[in-house]
Amino acid sequence: MARFRSEELRRFVDRGEKAPPPVFVGRGELIAEIHRMARSVWSDSDAIAHGEAGAAMVLQGAPGAGKTSVVSQLSRISLDEITAAGEGAGSSVHSPTRVVNIPANTVAVNPEQTLAVLAAAAGAEPDQWTKLGKSFIKGSSVNLAGGALRRANDGVPPPPSDIGALADQYPPDRWQAPVIMAIDEAQRSILGPDAPGTALLQELYDNSHNLPISVLFVGLGNTADRIDTLGLSRVTRIRTLGGLSREEARTLMLKFCEAFGVGIQGYEHRLNRLADMCDGWPRHLHNALQALGRELLKPGVRGDPHPVNWRRVASDLQTRCREYCRGQYSKEMELEAPTLTAEIMAGVGNGMSGLRIMSRIKTLSDSAADGYQRPGGMDDRSFFAHLVQKGALQGRPSPVGETTVYHCPIPSFQSFLVDAGNFPVAAPYLPESGDPNEVDVNGRTPLHRAAGAGDSLTAQSLLKRDVAVNARDSESHTPLHLAADRQEPALTAALCCADADPAAEDAVGETPVSGAAFADRADNLDIMLGSMSGEARALAAGPVLKRLRAKNDAGISDATINLLEAACTGKTRSDRTGVIRTKAHESS
Repeated sequence: MARFRSEELRRFVDRGEKAPPPVFVGRGELIAEIHRMARSVWSDSDAIAHGEAGAAMVLQGAPGAGKTSVVSQLSRISLDEITAAGEGAGSSVHSPTRVVNIPANTVAVNPEQTLAVLAAAAGAEPDQWTKLGKSFIKGSSVNLAGGALRRANDGVPPPPSDIGALADQYPPDRWQAPVIMAIDEAQRSILGPDAPGTALLQELYDNSHNLPISVLFVGLGNTADRIDTLGLSRVTRIRTLGGLSREEARTLMLKFCEAFGVGIQGYEHRLNRLADMCDGWPRHLHNALQALGRELLKPGVRGDPHPVNWRRVASDLQTRCREYCRGQYSKEMELEAPTLTAEIMAGVGNGMSGLRIMSRIKTLSDSAADGYQRPGGMDDRSFFAHLVQKGALQGRPSPVGETTVYHCPIPSFQSFLVDAGNFPVAAPYLPESGDPNEVDVNGRTPLHRAAGAGDSLTAQSLLKRDVAVNARDSESHTPLHLAADRQEPALTAALCCADADPAAEDAVGETPVSGAAFADRADNLDIMLGSMSGEARALAAGPVLKRLRAKNDAGISDATINLLEAACTGKTRSDRTGVIRTKAHESS
C-alpha cells in the first residue's frame, strides 16, 4: 500500500483554484503539436538554420478550460527532459524546449522586460534553467521571477532593448534550446495594434533574425479575433480547448488518488460518478479534486476512502460548480439581458453557426416582447462575442473552408443560464399545475417524458428540482429506462449522477443496462456500469451478456460486449484499456 501523502495533498487543497494540477490527463495531441511547432524553429545539426516565420499558435477557450494547465505541462515536460539529459537518460534527439509564460500586459507595454525573459531563456545553462523554469510551472509572474532572471543572466550584458540587440547578444548559434513564448491573457485589449510590444510580436512572427522562438497566444474564446486586429500576418494555427472525454475525466480522478497514495480499489464507481458530474470541464474537475482532497484530509479519514462521506463530497462539488456558473454570469447577461441569454442558450442545442445565432439575437431583440432587449451599447455581433468570451458559446474545430458551429462547452452552464433567465425550457413536459412529479395517464412524470425524448437540457433543468429520479410509469419504466437507447450520453450521465438506478427492473424484467446493451449504446452502457460498485456491476451485466451470446446478434458491437465482459470479471474500463492501473490495483 502506498504511503498517504497528506502534506502534499494539504498544500494542493490550501491553494484552492490557484493550485497547479497535481496530475495531467489528455490533450496529448495538442501538446505534441505545440512541441512540433517549437521544434520547427530549431535545427540540431545546423544552428544557422534556426528560425521559421509564422511559428505561432492561438490557444483559446472559456475560463476554466485548462489553458494554464497546458502551458504548465509543457514546462514540466521540458524540465523532465532537461533532467533526463543531465543524468544521461535522455532518449530524445531534440534539445528540450524551454517555456516562458509572460502576461499580455507585460508584452504590450514593456517589450524590454519581455526581451529580458527571452535572453534568460536563450543563455541560461540547463541547471540554471531548471530553477527558473519551475517558477513558470507554479504560475509566478515575470516580476516575481525577476530575481531568478538576473541570476540566470549573471555575467552577460544588460538586457537587450530590441529584437536586433537580442540577436546580437545571442545569435542563433548561441541559443541553448528552442523557446516557446506563451503570452497569457492574450485577448486583452491592451495588446492592440498601437501597443509598444506589437512591433516585437511582428518581428518574432516574421523571424527575420532566425531566432528559435515560437509564440503561443493563450486566452479566452475571442483571442483569435483579438490577434487578427494586431496586424500580424494571419495566424492559422488556432486551437480551442473543450472539455475532457469521459474516460479522460475518470482517469484523472484515479491518477489523482494514485498521486497522493490513496488506495481506491472498490471505490472506482464513486470516483466515476464524481467525474461524470463535471461535464469533462477542467475547472469542475479541479473542484472535484479539491472537494475529495478536503474530505480525505479529515481526521477520521486520513486517506482511507471507506469513511469518506461521498454525498458530502458531491454536494461540495455541486456548490463549487454553481459558484463557477455565477462567476461567469456577467452583469450584461444577468441584469440587462437574462431572458435573451436564456432563450439563445436554450435554442443553440448541440450547435449552430455564428450567423444564425446573431440572426436569432436580432430577431428576438427587435421583437416587441418584454425582456429581449440587448445589453446597452451592444449590437448582435458584440453580444454574440460577449457570450463567446464568457464561455457560454464556443466554436467547435471545423475543417478549413467550413462554417464554424458554436455550442455551449459546459452542459451544466448552459442549463444554469436557461434556468437563471426563467426561460420555460421544461414547459412542454410540465402539467398545468407545474408539479414536476405529477404523472400523466401512462404514469409518466415530466422527467420520464424529457428522458424519452432524449432532451438532456430539460432533464438537467428538472433534476435541479425535487423530482423522483427513479419514479415508475405504468410499465415500471424509470426515466433511465427511457434514456438508455437515446443518443444522448449527457442525459444518461445526468440521471446516473442524480442516483438513477441502472439495475432497476421494469414489468418484464428489463433494466436500463439491458436496454442500452441491446440498443448497442456502448456510451450509455459505459456510464451506467461505471456508476455502479463492482458487485452490482457484475450482477447487472452477467445476465445481459448471457442473453446476447445466446442471441448471437452480429449487430452488437465489440465495444458493448467488451464492457459487459469487463463488468463480469470485475475490471473497469481503465483496466481493460491500460490507461491507468492504480497502486491499489497492482497490490491486489
